[in-house]
Parts: sequence; structure tokens; C-alpha cells
Amino acid sequence: MREENAGRARCTAYISHELRGCLGGIVAGLRMLQEGSQVSAKLIPAMSESASGLLSLCDRTLEFERSLQGGIDLKPELVGIFDTLRGALAPWRLQAHVRGLSFEDDLTIDPTARAEMDPVRFSQIIQNVVGNAVKFTAQGGVSVRARLDSEGPKASWLDIQVVDTGPGIPNEERTLVFQPFSQGAAGRRSRAGAGLGLSIVAQIVAAMRGSIRIDDSPPPGSIFHIRLPLALVAEPA
Repeated sequence: MREENAGRARCTAYISHELRGCLGGIVAGLRMLQEGSQVSAKLIPAMSESASGLLSLCDRTLEFERSLQGGIDLKPELVGIFDTLRGALAPWRLQAHVRGLSFEDDLTIDPTARAEMDPVRFSQIIQNVVGNAVKFTAQGGVSVRARLDSEGPKASWLDIQVVDTGPGIPNEERTLVFQPFSQGAAGRRSRAGAGLGLSIVAQIVAAMRGSIRIDDSPPPGSIFHIRLPLALVAEPA
């Protein structure tokens, strides 16, 4: 209980700090516009980034509170597995490019394969795991490998491996990072995140009856392995 309360206190302090930073950037930009100051080419993107950061913070906090109240609600629909994964990766490919990082994906998935899955929840998994890899990697790059491990014509497992050249996660922190309000050393140093993203991922993966783990990797870097069961749907004849 003491550790949870301390974690909540850190989370509250982080949210307060981030709110002030995001709102401060937006307010300062609006004041410059109101005063008729010459608009710098960097002003609008900076305001947009501040607003996006604020929205992301609110979404993640609300998502965690919802999960506490009613668990994870899945809404499966028929989707193309390859297109859904490729679409979820697209924003992080761009972010990696902006940060000067390499970004590679190796998707060994039949482009015509379809399955019943919740694409929004699946994208949340990718957003948090791949997003963290890009965010905490200063040099080198991120690679994503995915393949379908079929168990028959209608059952399969989707295996996703996310590899980065970031600071890595020590053994003693590998279960900690999946707990709410908890962060690894890299997150605490950078003050990036509320310690909720991977906790939400773990809940979604569990609701999908899958698994997530952190594998050993040669330093620097980390390897996340996600395994999700899928019910394949054959193409109509």
C-alpha cells in the first residue's frame, strides 16, 4: 500500500508538471498571436506539440481510470492483420525519422489474412510498446518483427517482437514496468510518462488472452515480445 501511494503521488506530481508545461506553451503562443507578434515558423508546430502532449496525457490517464472501474472492454471486428499492424506502426516510423533513428519492420504475415480483433486496443499496444522504444532510443534505431504462428486453418498466434537500441531495462525492473505508476530508470531520468502506458498494455494483452514479456538482449537495448491469439476468418469463396 505504501509503494502504491508513493507511486500515485509520483504520478500526480508528473501530471501536474506536464499540465503546466503543455498549457504554458499553448498560452504563451496564444499571447504572442493576440499581441500581434510576428509568428515564427516554429511557433505553430510548438503549440501543436504542446496540445498533442496534453491530449495524450489526458487520454492515457482516463484510459487507466476506466480500466480500474470496469476492466478492459474489447470490441472485436473483422480486420486485415497486415494492414492493421502496418497502420499502427506508421506514426512511429515517422517519429523515428524525425528523431534521426532507423526504423525497420519485418512483417511475415499474409496480406490477405483476416481475423476478429479489436483494432483500437491492438493499436494501443503498438502505440505504447513501439512508442516507448522510439521515445527512449537516442541513437541507433527500432525494429519490429511480426509473424503468424498457425495452429490450424482457423487458429493462430500473432508474435510481435520490438527491438530497440535504447538504454535497456535491467532484470530487476522487468516486472516493475508493467505495474501502474511505475517506471524504469530511463523513464524516471527523462520524466517521460506517468508510468501507466505499459500497465495499460498488460491489461489489454491479458484481456486478449495473450502474453507480453521482456527478453534478454545484448546491451544496449531491450526486446519486448508480444504474443496474441487470433481467430482467423477465411476469405469468402
